[in-house]
Amino acid sequence: MIVKCINNPYADNQEVVKHNRPAFSVNPWLSLGKHYIVYAVQFEDNDSIEYLIKTDTGRPFFFPANLFEVIDTQWPHEEWHFGQFQYPFVKDGIVRYFYILGSKEMATDYDLLASMVEHDREGLLHFKEWRKRIDQYEEQRLRTFLTECFPEDWKERYSSWQNAVGNFIQSQSPSNGFLISLSDSLMLYYKSKRYCDDRTIEEDLLLNYGCHYWPSEENQFAKPWLLQLLDMLGQVDTSEFVKQLPDD
Repeated sequence: MIVKCINNPYADNQEVVKHNRPAFSVNPWLSLGKHYIVYAVQFEDNDSIEYLIKTDTGRPFFFPANLFEVIDTQWPHEEWHFGQFQYPFVKDGIVRYFYILGSKEMATDYDLLASMVEHDREGLLHFKEWRKRIDQYEEQRLRTFLTECFPEDWKERYSSWQNAVGNFIQSQSPSNGFLISLSDSLMLYYKSKRYCDDRTIEEDLLLNYGCHYWPSEENQFAKPWLLQLLDMLGQVDTSEFVKQLPDD
């Protein structure tokens, strides 16, 4: 599940970051317009909903759902578990509950959940492992895209790699968010491989993503080709993406 930050009312509140641990309703760790993977969802009896996000600092935190727009609702249902917890305090004689949709450990172990939110060692280690599992699912979008566009016989089906990609794009519903999520996956892949040589990238795309198109066969380099793919998806400004990459 992927969401886009559309509201960040505390973005300029630097004092909150320096002197206090942010409350659940305060979010100086998000960027407007940025996409985030949801790692858990918390519900309360009063219908409030919060998403567990990896913040721009790398730490996990729950943020109100109204700060986001849902971009892609797909998630690995077999990985997610539902849990109910009672709040450790009673207010005005009322027992309150909240509900978690996340990892099996989050859904069954209140202490672990609290440890993660408090950024204690045990909780952070669990979030790291859980994030790996969910991120692998998100990466599957890129694998699906490349496998469908460039199977072993792709040259028999399409006149060019551009034609193969264009055919895939036309098959996608504009409303399902897949192309946006795919763009995110492609940008993450590019970032992870930007220091690799082009031959290594070609081999990785073939062996791990089932992509039988080799840019070098058409006198192209792999990294510029990845940017061309991103440009064809039409969801992000590729030139701005490159500008925002850290300097070597």
